[in-house]
Amino acid sequence: MHTSVSIKEIKVTDLQVAKEEIHAEKRQVSLEKWQKELCKAEAKVVPEGSEMLDLLMLSRDITPNASDYNVFLGETACNSRPLYRAWCSVESFAYQNPTAKVWYLITAPQVDDSDALVTALRRRYGNLKVVGADLDRMFAGTPVEEIFRSGRWAHNTPWPANNLSNLLRNVVLWLWGGINADTDCMCVSNVTHLRNVVAYDEVEKVANNAIMHFDARHPFVYESMSYLKKNFKVATWHVNGPGVATNIAKKLCKTQNLNHILHQQCSSVKLMPLKNMQIFRWPDWKKIFEIEKGKQFLQEHKEAYILHMYNKLSKKNPVEIGSRSIYDIVAEVSCPVTYDAAKRRSYFF
Repeated sequence: MHTSVSIKEIKVTDLQVAKEEIHAEKRQVSLEKWQKELCKAEAKVVPEGSEMLDLLMLSRDITPNASDYNVFLGETACNSRPLYRAWCSVESFAYQNPTAKVWYLITAPQVDDSDALVTALRRRYGNLKVVGADLDRMFAGTPVEEIFRSGRWAHNTPWPANNLSNLLRNVVLWLWGGINADTDCMCVSNVTHLRNVVAYDEVEKVANNAIMHFDARHPFVYESMSYLKKNFKVATWHVNGPGVATNIAKKLCKTQNLNHILHQQCSSVKLMPLKNMQIFRWPDWKKIFEIEKGKQFLQEHKEAYILHMYNKLSKKNPVEIGSRSIYDIVAEVSCPVTYDAAKRRSYFF
């Protein structure tokens, strides 16, 4: 039996299809060439119901001032919804350093504000800027430009985000100066008096570029980028990170044993021992999560500036809210907005 369809019905159907196509187009986001190397295919599609925010692009729309005390943290995995732990790290630097300019670089094309945490943090901290980044412009003219433009940092490696992070941290410090920290680091006291320093593990005699401050155009940063240009390894974790900082510190301070300059002057860099930065060595990371072990932490570590959580090892360990672990105590004090947001959603983060 033949079913007739009126012209009116066809027009209504066509209109609905057209509206759906327009809506789908709006939910599609364009990616820069480097983002196509980094981001998974689903990053181009915004999930239904998400409240996505467009971001000013660092170096294109907004530029740090080298005369400010800048703090840089980066999300380099193309994640539009960073974990509460990352936001807690970012907030801790804004909270503890109200006179600093804190920059959180997001490599995803947009950031998800469905839980209104980004809005709440921006409202609370006038010194916090959540931004995208024009990496093509930022890398231009630096010793690591070729590595970045070639895309080889993203190929044949399980760690493209870490590779990008190890390149980018040097670029932002070269351009604008400041402190760069990974988002598995929590700031526990004001750092704005620190200049030209690197976190240092005096037991293993390793400088760690996960936490470092340098003035803009500092020789340490240029030497680090030059080292990466010659020695960059796409699939070796240590070489592009602590390996760079350790080798350059030895070169500029003219020593093979960095412990020799821990308490002596080196004009290029000051090494910050464990009691000041990192606090625990990486084999002891579980202490940070031990229940009821955090009550006296801040009182017992008055010389501490930054606590390193070693996310590569600890990321599967939940932080139980109210557990009074070191992580829990520090988060409640140093990232109150994020801590409250996490508490409203679950019992851990």
